[in-house]
Amino acid sequence: MRLSCFCADRDPVTIRVRDGEPRGTPRRLRRFDTIEELFTRIAEELERGTEGPTARYARKTAAPRWISADPIPQAIDDEYVVTVRKLRITRRDS
Repeated sequence: MRLSCFCADRDPVTIRVRDGEPRGTPRRLRRFDTIEELFTRIAEELERGTEGPTARYARKTAAPRWISADPIPQAIDDEYVVTVRKLRITRRDS
């Protein structure tokens, strides 16, 4: 996952989610570290009624793969882009 914004750009990180709980998420990504939270961010932007967000989804899983948003259209430096790469969903057998 990579978060791009008018902030210090950092290298992509690996986030593991087990039993719905993210593990090892850097602070800057905690609002985006599960598939459910990505959908929540998209819903928040839609509720704001702004000109976005723009999102792209994985063909097989329908999970968000790319989100671009501008939470406050008249503000400067609040835009962000979240990119999810190499999403792998595994199942654990009980």
